[in-house]
Amino acid sequence: MNLDSELDGSLHTSPFDAIRRVDEDGNEYWSARALAKVLGYDNYRNFLKVMTKAKIACEQSQEAISDHFVDADEMIGLGKGAKRKIADVRISRYGLLGR
Repeated sequence: MNLDSELDGSLHTSPFDAIRRVDEDGNEYWSARALAKVLGYDNYRNFLKVMTKAKIACEQSQEAISDHFVDADEMIGLGKGAKRKIADVRISRYGLLGR
């Protein structure tokens, strides 16, 4: 439960917490594709430009980009139970928020 939930008595989950994932080692991350949708990007290609700027900011803060932005493949469902692999990026909390 978060502080906002305690204050207003409801069980509210932020859109960012709703898409938060945890890997097999217990590290939290956000899918760039899911994040793009939450932020209102209709086209993932346009969100890639934003991620490029975030990576530059990360590097300028003396952080290793590879610690906060990890290329990954995700499986998406297609019609009739078929699946297809698509490129995605796992973004750390630092990658989301910066310093």
